[in-house]
Amino acid sequence: MLPVLAATVTVDSSCLACALRKARREVPVVTLATAHPAKFRDAVERATGQRPSLPSRVGDLFERYLATPAEMPPGWRAAMPVAGPAERVAHVGDFVAGMTDRFAIAEHRRLFDATPDLR
Repeated sequence: MLPVLAATVTVDSSCLACALRKARREVPVVTLATAHPAKFRDAVERATGQRPSLPSRVGDLFERYLATPAEMPPGWRAAMPVAGPAERVAHVGDFVAGMTDRFAIAEHRRLFDATPDLR
């Protein structure tokens, strides 16, 4: 039997979890209160055997901030570790993971849209 992986808002996923437990008790159910399961990739993979991929826009942002920390807001830029790459990756990952969808979309437009007035 295949696992079910659904990205929904918190209330919907709680209802979905209850319904799945009643209908298919042998299937593990993991409910995450997040906009995308990729925010908890390791947990989702352990529970379902499926590793969710990052949406391309999120990956774009991560790569851009890692390569060009000056694009990050001043507080995050100032706190960027100068130590090894693992610390820098974790710092950028924390910043991107904490973004709301609206902010991430606006940042992607700011950084990647070719329209001059968005820069």
